[in-house]
Order: sequence, then structure tokens, then C-alpha cells
Amino acid sequence: MWSNDKSLFLILSALALRANGQSCPEVYIFGARETTASAGFGSAGAMIDMIIADHPNATSEAIVYPACGGQSSCGSISYADSAKAGTSAVATVVNDFNTECPDTQIVLVGYSQGGQIMDNALCGGGDSGAGITDTTVPISTSALKMIKATILMGDPRYVSGLAYGVGTCTSGGFDARASGFVCPSASKVQLYCDAEDPYCCNGSDAAHHQQYVSLYGDEALAFVNSKLATSTDSSDDATTVATTVADDTTETSAVATAAGASIPLRHLRAWSRRLPQIAITRRTYADIIVKVPQMAESISEGTLEQFSKRLGQFVEQDEEIATVETDKIDVAVNAPEAGTIREFLVSEKDTVIVGQGLVRLELGDTPPSIDNEVPQESRPENEKSYPITEDPEPIRNIKEQPDLAVPPPVVVMHTEPESISTSSIASADGPNPGHREEYRLKMNRMRLRIAERLKQSQNSAAPLTTFNEVDMSSIIELWKLHKNDVLERTGTKLGFMGAITRACVLALRDLPIVNASIEGPNGGDTIVYRNYIDIGITVASANGLATPVLRNVETMDMVGIEKSIADMGQKGRNGKLTIEDMTGGTFTIDESGVFGSLMGTTMINLPQTAVLGVHSIRERPIAVNGKVQVRPMMYLSLTYDHRLLDGREGTGFLVKVKEYMEDPRRLLL
Repeated sequence: MWSNDKSLFLILSALALRANGQSCPEVYIFGARETTASAGFGSAGAMIDMIIADHPNATSEAIVYPACGGQSSCGSISYADSAKAGTSAVATVVNDFNTECPDTQIVLVGYSQGGQIMDNALCGGGDSGAGITDTTVPISTSALKMIKATILMGDPRYVSGLAYGVGTCTSGGFDARASGFVCPSASKVQLYCDAEDPYCCNGSDAAHHQQYVSLYGDEALAFVNSKLATSTDSSDDATTVATTVADDTTETSAVATAAGASIPLRHLRAWSRRLPQIAITRRTYADIIVKVPQMAESISEGTLEQFSKRLGQFVEQDEEIATVETDKIDVAVNAPEAGTIREFLVSEKDTVIVGQGLVRLELGDTPPSIDNEVPQESRPENEKSYPITEDPEPIRNIKEQPDLAVPPPVVVMHTEPESISTSSIASADGPNPGHREEYRLKMNRMRLRIAERLKQSQNSAAPLTTFNEVDMSSIIELWKLHKNDVLERTGTKLGFMGAITRACVLALRDLPIVNASIEGPNGGDTIVYRNYIDIGITVASANGLATPVLRNVETMDMVGIEKSIADMGQKGRNGKLTIEDMTGGTFTIDESGVFGSLMGTTMINLPQTAVLGVHSIRERPIAVNGKVQVRPMMYLSLTYDHRLLDGREGTGFLVKVKEYMEDPRRLLL
């Protein structure tokens, strides 16, 4: 095996040699990904690409560790065990590399948990959250000397007051360092954390956690460049390579002569894996690879639904070139610069991961002439041809539900195969027993995710439903009295959902256990209380219903809630809802009454504890002060997790919602 491969290794190593004859690269970058990201660099990769663009002789390597937070997709390894294993992995690979290449400058780049493990390895101090009691720095003294710069983004070990902290956070992450902690290598570190981040700080915007490269990438690059010694340009000597590999009988000695030392086998393999990426990096001055964008920390893959352009077609900057279907929405992939599509790197309907290359784009501001375009006939014969318009409308189909929420029941209309004509079925005179057909349609990614979450809710929670009814007379009178005034003053149409949501907020304030959730192994052993309220509400979208999340609803009055609902509804109708809009939530309101539902139960949106079902308003005769009167009545249902809520809390919460709604003056409190 080695005899067949040694020529290839020899060529790869010779190509990787610096012109001055060194066997080790000038700069070596270690990157560590966040949890849920597929094996590789994760979000750290974008920062590493920026560094390599400024230092073409640099080589990079991903830290191999679980990168897990208990998810089944990564083996259900706990966050603490993953962080502990990752810390050990960083120290081991950095020390080993420094032993083999003692003069190579080292850069560390870590994102989220990847930042935590690099923080632990570089600064020591132990990590009680990861079960690390040894406070010494595990990286050797010689390796520490060659670590020139470290970039940590969204590191949960952040605490306000660090000399190397950058950003707006004034508190700390969920595994923060002790106040006053001093890192021995502080001058080599920049740790980026903003107040909005719920992982390295105490914010509530999970989407912000993924934005550090776009927000601080240039600043971080400038820091790295300032720490790295000035590097000299190098180039491959094709003549030397050719001479080196000309005679198989002198290969080993030729490599030793060219390198001035034997090349460790580990680096031969590393460079062989890295060579295609190096080639891509070197050609970025003429073309670029358009990759699957970072979508959310909980989403690491999707399905390439379609390409919006064809080979040889010119695209403007920010013009859509592909659509990736995820669990919740379809994500548009846009061209980062103007250019011409020269190569599709994947096929439609392929599963793709974040950071994977989709399209090779030849840069250029001027559309190519027709003669320069790749002809349509150049497609392989077995490749399906898709009709694509010259200027397609952006495609961003909104999926119904957030990643961590089980959706309320909705009717989903699937696209029927072209082979079945629905019009012919509709126009048929009657049943035709002699002509019975079936067809099978594979569920899309979103539908599969909904099914998975529904089953998880059924298997994990102990659901119990309680019912009550509300006399809507007072709310309707309030609505009639103030709707025109509110519209004139604020431009917001007053509806019933603002009052219902406000009633839920006040009831959640009175009974915070309903806003809590269960976390931990074996079905949960910890109750998580929150001082904020994020409510998922139902809005119409281009594809049916969606359940975006209104955040910090406890700070809103009824008009503010109505405006937020209206804004979400507008985004839904225009196909503008984002993954961030659809993620999270501490409580859900299922407005199934819009479909005419009289009464029903709903599924709990794990990890939430309860969901309120709001049903249709119907006039019914009821007894009022001993007399029968016809009133507009509405049934409410509360499905709650009996593991956390007893009947007293569940029933008590629903009674409070009823009382607030029947006396809307209290909604102003």
C-alpha cells in the first residue's frame, strides 16, 4: 500500500514545502467547532478562511472531539463530557504538533464550545462545568511560546472584566470563569461576546450567537495579523518537484534533501487532505466557491431543493442561486459577488451541510457573451434538465414550526405528482371501481421533522388537558370602543389575540412554573425558571400556518402585542420569516378556532410545559344571575406536562386566563 502511495505523498509534501526548504508550514491554524455542527471547523471555518486568505502558506486542522450537548446525532454525549474531551484533544494535538514543528507559528480559533475547549487548554484554571479539576495549563511551555494568537467567539467561559474580552456583554456565560480570572496568555487572546448572546452572556437572541465572524471578523483578523511575525512570500518550485519525483529509487532521499529533514507522516496525510482546499484558496482571486450558509446553531444540514440559475449564467451580487430546504424554512443561497456560474458541486435533492460548497462562481462584473457560456447540451445525458426562468422570483417557502416546538395540528397540502391530474378526478362523473390508483410521496424534511417532534412529545411528556369557557362580551365591547382610535393613533388594527396573549402573560407572571421547563437526563431532573416570556403564536404564511415567536412579551402592552403579531403576519405572508423568528419559545398559543374548532386538545411544544388552545367564538345561551342570556362564548383548553404541573397549577392557570379576559380592565395592569 505504501509503495503505491509514496509517490503521491512525495508530491503533496513537496508542494507543501516552503521555498526555503522547511518541512513545516509557516503558520498552522487549529479550529474547533460548536455543538451540533458537522465534523470539521463549523462556524470557526469562516474565520480560518479569512486568516488563510492573508497567509496563503498557512495550513489548518480541525480539532477532533465530540462537539456534543446531549443530542442523539452526536451520540448523546453530555455537554460536560464533550467539553472535557475537547480540552484534552486541544492540548494533545497542539503539543504533538509543536514537538514536530517547533518553529511554526500557531493560531487557535474556537467557536462556542470550540472556544471553551481552547480557552481551557490555553488558560488553564480548571472547568467545574466540564468536570476539570486540574487548574494547570495543559499546553506545554514551548507550544505556548509559538501560539501567537487565539480567537474565541461565543465562548461560554466569558465573564465581564476579562482583559481580552471584546463585545457588549457585561455579565457571563453559562460556564463563566470566576470574576477576576487572569489568563497567563491574555495578551494573545481576543474573546468576542455580546449581550444578546444566551450562551456566552445572558441574552435571549440565539441567532446572534452565530454572527460573530460577520460582526467582528475584520477586527479579529487584524488582531491575528498583528501577532503573527511577518511572513515572506513563497511559491512552489515545479522544477524541484519534477526532479524529486523523477526517479522512484531516490524518492526518500530526494524529499529529505528538499526538505532538509524528514516529514512526519501525520503532516503528509494532513497536507494531502488539505491540498484541494489550498487549491481552492489560491484560486479565489479568479473564482470563489459559494457554500451553504450558516443557518442556526441547531441546524447543520439541509436538502438542496433546487438551483435557481443554470451553468454559464451570470448572476449579480446577492442574487439567489440556490435554495436549501431545512426543517423549518427554505433558505436562499445568494451570490456573495457578481460572476458567472461555472460548476455545480452537488446535485439537486442532495443532503448538504453548513459550509459545504455548492457552486463554483467565476468572478467578474460584466456578464459573459453568449459564446462564452457553457452550452445547455454539455449536461450529462442522464442529468435531468429543469426549466429555469432568466429572473426567477426569490424562493423562501416558510415551514410551519420552530425547531424546538411541536406544531399545532394543521392541514398540509402536498404537491401531487404530475402523472395524476386532479382536474380529471374532479370532473369525473362518479366512482370508477375498475380504476383504483395509489401513489406514494416521500415526506419532505419539514414534515419529517414535525413527525419526529410530535412523537417525541408523545413519548416524553405526561400530557393532561383541562378545559374552561370564557364570556367574550367584555373584550368584544372593548374592541368596538377602541379599535378605531388605536388604528388612527398607532396604525395597528386591534384584535382579540392581543388581549388573549396579554391575559396569558399576566397568568404566567402569577404562576411562573407554567413558564418553566424540565431539563436533564432520564426525563429531566432540573426545573428551569425564566424571568422572560416568549410566546409562539399562529400566523398565516405562503405555505399555510407558521408559529413564530414573540420575544419578551412581558414588556409589551396589548397594542404592542397586536403590532408584533401583525408584523409577524406580514413577514409570513411575504415569505420573510427567518429561522430565528421560528426558534425557541416558552409558551404557545394555538389559535385553532380560526378553522372553526369548537373544542380540542393540542400537543405540547417540548421543551415547553404547556400550550393554550383558543377555539371559535359562538353565541350560546348561558345562565347569568339566574336568567338565560345569549352570550359570545369561547372554549379554552390547556394541555400541560403533568411531570411538572399538578392539577392545581394547570387548572389555576386556565382560571386566571379566564378571569383576566372577562375583566379586560385588568389587562392594563
